[in-house]
Amino acid sequence: MTDHTRRTFLKQAALGTAAMMAYPPSTVLGANDRVRVGMIGVGDRGNDLLGQVLPLHGVEVVAMADVYSRRRDQAKSRVPGLQTFDDHRRILDMKDIDGVIVASPLHTHARHFLDTLAAGKDLYAEKTMTWSIPEADKCLSAAKNSNRVVQIGLQYQSSGAMIDAKQMIKDGWVGKVTQVESWMGRNTPHGKGQWVRPVPADCTVQNVNWSAFLNGRPDRPFDPYKLINWRLFWEFAGGNCAENMVHQIAWIMGALDLPLPSAAYMSGGVFSEKDGREVPDTIAVTLDFPKDIVVTWQSTFSNKHYQLGDHILGSDGTLEHHFDEPLQYWPEKTNRSGDAVRGQTKEGDHMANWIDCIRSRAVPNAPAEMGYRSAIAVHMANLSTKTKSASRWKKRGRSRRSSRDSSSAAVPAVVVAASRRHPCDGETPPRQPARRRRYVLQALQEDGDSMIGAVDIGGTKIAVGIVDDLGKVLVRTQAPTDPNRYDQGVELIAQMLRKTAAQAGAELSGIGIGSTGPVDPIRGEFGDVDFLPGWRGKNPVHDLAQIFNVRVALENDGDAAALAEAGWGAGRNRSRLIYVTVGTGIGGGMVFDGKLYRGVDGAHPEVGHHVVDPAGPQCSCGFRGCWESLAAGPAMVAWLESRAPVDYPHLQGITAKKICELAQQGDAIAKQTVEHEAYYLGLGLANLINLFTPDAIVLSGSVMKSAPLFLDRIREVIRGGCRFVPAEKTQLTLASLGDDTNLIGAARVWHYRFGRETNASA
Repeated sequence: MTDHTRRTFLKQAALGTAAMMAYPPSTVLGANDRVRVGMIGVGDRGNDLLGQVLPLHGVEVVAMADVYSRRRDQAKSRVPGLQTFDDHRRILDMKDIDGVIVASPLHTHARHFLDTLAAGKDLYAEKTMTWSIPEADKCLSAAKNSNRVVQIGLQYQSSGAMIDAKQMIKDGWVGKVTQVESWMGRNTPHGKGQWVRPVPADCTVQNVNWSAFLNGRPDRPFDPYKLINWRLFWEFAGGNCAENMVHQIAWIMGALDLPLPSAAYMSGGVFSEKDGREVPDTIAVTLDFPKDIVVTWQSTFSNKHYQLGDHILGSDGTLEHHFDEPLQYWPEKTNRSGDAVRGQTKEGDHMANWIDCIRSRAVPNAPAEMGYRSAIAVHMANLSTKTKSASRWKKRGRSRRSSRDSSSAAVPAVVVAASRRHPCDGETPPRQPARRRRYVLQALQEDGDSMIGAVDIGGTKIAVGIVDDLGKVLVRTQAPTDPNRYDQGVELIAQMLRKTAAQAGAELSGIGIGSTGPVDPIRGEFGDVDFLPGWRGKNPVHDLAQIFNVRVALENDGDAAALAEAGWGAGRNRSRLIYVTVGTGIGGGMVFDGKLYRGVDGAHPEVGHHVVDPAGPQCSCGFRGCWESLAAGPAMVAWLESRAPVDYPHLQGITAKKICELAQQGDAIAKQTVEHEAYYLGLGLANLINLFTPDAIVLSGSVMKSAPLFLDRIREVIRGGCRFVPAEKTQLTLASLGDDTNLIGAARVWHYRFGRETNASA
């Protein structure tokens, strides 16, 4: 045996010894060592984990919760006698369950994590640990304050390659590391996007606990596509950074013992398949770490030739890591002699490690602290792409009042992304006491043009907010409208803009205005607005531009909302879109081939005032039979009142919303009213389809919050009224931007007018 061979053998033997110390064999179990496990979420990933835990000796899976009945039935078929629920709290109430595996969608991780620990159960939580930074702070704090065993589903923390890498780095084989390369590639057949799954026929509102899935998101009608394909949408997911980068970043951070990143930069977009997804499929991430190390991660869904892997590049050697394969080491001949070495440590069982730690009360291989660090890296990268800017994590010094506090523990992170709120977070991080340390994530506006002051002017109130390049409202406020005093109104808007910009930590790049009633978007003036008599002919574009020295754009609020849904909402990737809002009136806008449809002198089309029935009721415009007079909310009330008997018990204070609620409860007169409403809504929509042949109509407004009551009848009327155009190719869909549509639309007006497109179609 040569010296080189002997040295190599001894090194590999040392690695094997380290592995034995890291992964001692499981204890021989007796009857009292049985571990009873429950599961929350058994979709695709949950089924994988079920397959991992079932074979383990002394483990019994006794209960499972999932919002979808099909998944509960599938789990029962694999585990005879399994108890199943559609509410995860039922499992946590079971006193005889020792540990819970959480494999639910990402946006519900934190709730299930916190509820499980609060119930006193040990926890296996799938990666990424949380959907947002504030949630990560809460979960880490809960784990630290608990005596429960918490394992995060970062299974490569239990890999043989992890043990080998740590040993090689500790023994100086690698030398000084300044750069790490990592990559991941997948591919799918043309026309089929990664992660897109078919919707089963039984995925209906009757078989799904929809409110539990939404988990506090704005309520909306049941959407089976989003339930099955939640990974495609920011509201529920974290993109491929949360799905796959997290594994590799956690492995790199663990091997090199890296702290939180100091900065993150991410570029990319939806380039592989334009299938309506929001999360990018092509990604390049750069993470800066305080130890003078740069880590890059690249990902594509259009090529899988190189699969996935990592290169740790040191001055004395290179570590090449391919998942599920032994680690490979090559000496850097410039500074170190010797042969290439393959790691010898066998793979560890991540699930078995958790079960063993439940019995021994030892710390598992991927505790909450590792879940936290890897989650923060993911969220910083996603924040960077959302704001089109760098994300920085900075530790602030203590305030003077903190001198009496000797604690060095980190406290929940505060996010500043040109605002004090993370654009993808579901909640504003709690304000921390001034006497404790704070960590601040800052997004630097390197392009300087991402924050728009949005102004929504209505007849009774003015709303103002700050909207980022992804159409997220970061801060908002509102105040009553004074219909007679324009000058005071403009000053009020200016004050509100200053206030919200200060709250967001943003410098305004521009101002977008959406206003009810007729406006002249070319001149920037209000038209003949009956309910704002003091504002007629005034020019807010000129006046606000003078105050803030930025460009200002004005548009009718219906057109503004149409632009918002076309660019950032339900109408994305549609070439011919009509937006219709049905509330106290009927309005809307049209976006064809990325451009607003306008009439002479830029006039806004009044879709609510096309005549549907010349013999119909008189409209507020003075004519008879306008669509609005037959199908808006007040028309529903008038029709019911004209047909209800005198002793009808619900006449007092009846509203369109109440009528819809009564119809759902089976009230006969309310159901007739809804049928009448749906008929006239269908007639008006059929007219629009006959005239413009759009590929999508987006429905919004207070009446459309009860859309399931109307849609079947609406579609029936459209089929009967559109004989000579391909009406079946017009998709009826509900607006997705919620109560902030008008503010988002105002910001979208600015982007539309001045050509500052980010990643939207209109």
